[in-house]
Amino acid sequence: IKQILMNLLSNAFKFTQSGEVKLSVMSAESGVTFVVSDTGSGIDQAQCDHLFEPFVQADSSITRTYGGTGLGLSIVKQLCELMGGHVTVASVPGEGSTFSCYVHLPSNDDYQAIGNGSHCLNQQVMILSDHPTVALAIERQLNAIGVSVNCVALSAFSDHLVHADVMLLVVTENHNGELKAAMSTASQEIKPIYLIKPAYVDWADAHTGMKVMQLPVKTGQLAQLFEVKKTENLNPTAVAQVTTSQQQILVLEDNAINQELMLHLLEKAGHKVHIFAHAIDALSALNGGLRCDLMLVDYHLPDINGIEFINQARLLLPDVACAILTADVSDQLLALCHQHQIDDVFTKPLDLDGLAQLINQD
Repeated sequence: IKQILMNLLSNAFKFTQSGEVKLSVMSAESGVTFVVSDTGSGIDQAQCDHLFEPFVQADSSITRTYGGTGLGLSIVKQLCELMGGHVTVASVPGEGSTFSCYVHLPSNDDYQAIGNGSHCLNQQVMILSDHPTVALAIERQLNAIGVSVNCVALSAFSDHLVHADVMLLVVTENHNGELKAAMSTASQEIKPIYLIKPAYVDWADAHTGMKVMQLPVKTGQLAQLFEVKKTENLNPTAVAQVTTSQQQILVLEDNAINQELMLHLLEKAGHKVHIFAHAIDALSALNGGLRCDLMLVDYHLPDINGIEFINQARLLLPDVACAILTADVSDQLLALCHQHQIDDVFTKPLDLDGLAQLINQD
């Protein structure tokens, strides 16, 4: 199967100068169908009729331009037939080609689908993307684990945002002002945002506080975002304790590495996290209606210090619990925190046990 797919995909990429190459996998009776489609140069019908014969290529200029022996598709046909299957091609010159391979595979009675033994959070997920095909693939992955998904065009983004609990931002290009504007709007609406992008795409200036995943993304990775594991022997009292311990936490931290670490730790502990790199952005969100149970604030900020930010934030949220984050604790800093009635001081990296004690204080 690996050889079949490698041959088909290498051909597709070789002859597709613009557009896309897509691999689809579908279950079929007693087997699996693999479909490789592209938006390349395409092949006329007369050439398609002989395409799977040894040493045949669609055009004599192909060997001069791309090299190759003309054996790739012949090998695909032989391998499919050895596995009790077949291969077909449909193509339109100038529009692209689609190769479909069916192979017979025995059923696996021990197979368990991803998400087995868990159930999905009751959340409406909105997908925004600059690439409809990639967005559709992720939508199908989420549907497979039972997540309710709505792929939305940028032009209709504002109308659908109010109904979404989570925004999934799928980016394939470096520069897209419309997507960044949508992301900013969702952030102001206090919607959790997950950014999915290839490693080569640099959105470092835009994904502050977001969980970032790399394309290609596996269904299992998406399941970890949206599924809750079933817990056996959990009594009602324990459930109540877990529920009350979940907090809305504002984190103000200008270091990107510390942001990702704290986001990971706090989300893993079950909290909802809103991360900001600049005090002015955090204050703007609070002015816009963001409410939180706890603020974790880095003392050394680029514009003001953490205590100055907390004093300003308390004008909007006078009763919110606050803690200062610092790499080094001095007697002078402790005295300042005591003077300004800061609830706690944490050294980096964050002490989750100490945080839990602060959260559970009456």
